Amino acid sequence: MPPMSGREKEAALIRQATRAATVGRLLLGELRDWSEFLEADLADLHNLPRRQLRSGKADIRGRLSPELRRFCERNFVGMNVAKLSELYEEIKAFRGIELPLSEFESRFAPVRLEVLKGNPPHLTVCISLWGFQLKIPEEQLARDVIEAVELAANAEEKLKDFENAKHAQIVENACEIRGLLRKKFFASRAALIACFQSC
Repeated sequence: MPPMSGREKEAALIRQATRAATVGRLLLGELRDWSEFLEADLADLHNLPRRQLRSGKADIRGRLSPELRRFCERNFVGMNVAKLSELYEEIKAFRGIELPLSEFESRFAPVRLEVLKGNPPHLTVCISLWGFQLKIPEEQLARDVIEAVELAANAEEKLKDFENAKHAQIVENACEIRGLLRKKFFASRAALIACFQSC
């Protein structure tokens, strides 16, 4: 492959920094939609006048690079513009990613302990329009239990309306009662299963 010209190097530098900055904004939850994310790849940098390329390169060195460096240092160990740009490609392919923390750290950079906030190492890193999030399996299961218990409790509460009903009224409302019983027993089983589910 022939060596890159000065113009190509400047365009590549600007593209890489723009992608990295876009990933930084995505991680902070500052993007509204994926089209805004994809704008980092849409600029036709190769056809810009050389003066504009030089100005863009100077802007990156003077302003954007220090901001990105501070962002990387605050959140990761050893993350840099090149790795953020690689992360951009991964995110672009799937419109977000979910990776085990160990895989994310081996491919991109370790996450600082202050960011992990004492969460377990078997968590999942999620990057989407919601920003940088950590999914913890135990937390998901706990939420499942809470939802199931609430569903069972709501069904039980509605069944109380029929506690003192006469048989004729129960027969008349048999479909509703059966539905409530199904919900109650389903939710009770779901809560029990979630309690014993392995992470």
